[in-house]
Amino acid sequence: MTKNGLTPSARLTTGYGYDPNAAVGQRLFITFFTAFGRYLIDPHESMSYATQSLTKTAGGDGRTAGSISSSVSLDTWNFGDQHSAEWERDIQETAPFYSELMFRLHIITP
Repeated sequence: MTKNGLTPSARLTTGYGYDPNAAVGQRLFITFFTAFGRYLIDPHESMSYATQSLTKTAGGDGRTAGSISSSVSLDTWNFGDQHSAEWERDIQETAPFYSELMFRLHIITP
């Protein structure tokens, strides 16, 4: 451990970090390449910044289908590679997507 309770490698990275062994209120933090940033203690800030996905959407580029046998191109709905577009966009934009999803899951009929 070093200054601010962070290891040297943690101080040399930029971004959010989590140390489960740190004291409560000091587990989640942000660092910058050359300096410690600050601890994230506000729950809303922690959730909105630290939990943002760093991955593409499932099936977004065709490599992540896994055991799912059916697929729909995200380009059909103009989602592109925006992660969580289904939840972040207005209902007017996503209604056709959800209608198709419910149809394919046999929840509603056309």
